[in-house]
Amino acid sequence: MNLAELLHRTDLEVLEHLERQVEIPVLDGLQAHGDLIVIPLHMVPVVRGTVLVAD
Repeated sequence: MNLAELLHRTDLEVLEHLERQVEIPVLDGLQAHGDLIVIPLHMVPVVRGTVLVAD
């Protein structure tokens, strides 16, 4: 994904001097950020069309 694609998808703006074709790394796996764990939606089990959420 590059900056131009991200801006188009999110409808955000950035400073004009930034290169729009710069590549942005996108991580799509399980990630840990301090005490926060990010689980991509495609890795969350689905039962009867409902995403399971821990209590």
